[in-house]
Amino acid sequence: VAAAARALALAGDRSAIPTLREKLGSERSGVALAALDALRQLKEPLDGMLPTLARHPDEEVVKQALGLVIGSDSEVALGCLREALEHPTWHVRAFAVTGLARVPAARPWLLDRAQVEADPNVQRSLEQALEPLSARGEV
Repeated sequence: VAAAARALALAGDRSAIPTLREKLGSERSGVALAALDALRQLKEPLDGMLPTLARHPDEEVVKQALGLVIGSDSEVALGCLREALEHPTWHVRAFAVTGLARVPAARPWLLDRAQVEADPNVQRSLEQALEPLSARGEV
């Protein structure tokens, strides 16, 4: 299925877009990643699928989805990053912290997460993200 998704993208077959969008939810990470890559190559807007990708059980799929929204302050982007703060994998949470640190409106979420985060790697990311606020006395 993953190979077929890549071939459809290479062929520029836009008629496959509905099927590729469906495959984003596949439990098999290779299929979901190939579908995501194919849709990106076909320049298909993914905003509507980003929340589903942010909740995917495979951390690589989630990280790819977050990579699409880093730097954006759209509602969808911030929702994905905020949701990823709850992901069971520490490096996904740390990546979400990095993305949210760029958006001033997200500081309250980072402060809330800092109160409950147990992983030392994510705690370090949170400290680095909140450090500029601490230096200004805002935390």
